[in-house]
Amino acid sequence: MDLGLTYEIQSEPEKAAEVYAEDPESRPDNKRARDRLGRIFLKKKKFDEALDQFRQMQKGDSDDLDIRTKMGLIYLEQRQARPGDFGIQFRPRSQSQE
Repeated sequence: MDLGLTYEIQSEPEKAAEVYAEDPESRPDNKRARDRLGRIFLKKKKFDEALDQFRQMQKGDSDDLDIRTKMGLIYLEQRQARPGDFGIQFRPRSQSQE
């Protein structure tokens, strides 16, 4: 795990992803390794791979707001959802609020 973080700090996400994917601790339910791997995929716009990691995390804790937020952002990025689909309403700021 520490080696993966070192690679991330050194701006080598591919090597970090390899470490997280191969790390024996990351299987099957190491939430921290899956989160780091999902974030790397997200930065690289590999949305399906990121979703897979977050879905695996969600199996252990379906109420985790952080996981659900990350998945929602991916769906928005993929244009598979709109902000209102998550009960969030965005309103333009009126001039009186500025």
